[in-house]
Amino acid sequence: MFRSYLFSVLIVSAGLYSTAPLAQETYTNEELAAFALEQGKPAVVAKFRGKDITVSGTFDSFSDTGYGNTVSIYLEGQKFNSWKAVCTFPRDDTAAYDKFAAYTKGSPVTFTGRFQEANDSFMIITLQPCQPAG
Repeated sequence: MFRSYLFSVLIVSAGLYSTAPLAQETYTNEELAAFALEQGKPAVVAKFRGKDITVSGTFDSFSDTGYGNTVSIYLEGQKFNSWKAVCTFPRDDTAAYDKFAAYTKGSPVTFTGRFQEANDSFMIITLQPCQPAG
């Protein structure tokens, strides 16, 4: 009797304390820009800190300066003084490098990455590391 009771308690406890993975959050570059513009950097950091998010938008540029170990791609801002998302990944990630390098300005692009920072001086939201989605 005691064993079956203890076993039941363990099963119920395991169910209460198990956690399912969080759902992936997906945004357009315009949605991120609007949120950052309306709420400001502290709200952006509080909302996205430690989260993996997926962002889609219009490809602006590929930046490989040859310095450091990372490469970045930038999405286009929708207007002057607009926040935009930046995807930064290791230069030696050749699959991501080759895929992102093939994009041309104005192409639709989607990437997934870990929120790294919101830089209000340059009005960018950086995801690092990130990967092309899909």
